[in-house]
Amino acid sequence: NVLQICQISKVTLCSIAYAAIHLHFALTNTSQWAAISDSYNYQDLWNYIVDFFEVPVDMDQEDNAKALLKWWNGYVFWFSYSN
Repeated sequence: NVLQICQISKVTLCSIAYAAIHLHFALTNTSQWAAISDSYNYQDLWNYIVDFFEVPVDMDQEDNAKALLKWWNGYVFWFSYSN
């Protein structure tokens, strides 16, 4: 299990941002990594995702961010939550 090998025990806002950036990059036809690639700014994407979790604009967004992290943890670590 890769999660155990890497000692990853929970989904974090940074792991979500990291995965989103890699997913976007993988879905492009860009052959070389760059912070800004084909006019797409990965730093902006990172900041947007991190800000969504760390700097909520209101209580609804804060609740949504908490619920999203809880959902991702349940989805990725279902085996831990089902015991």
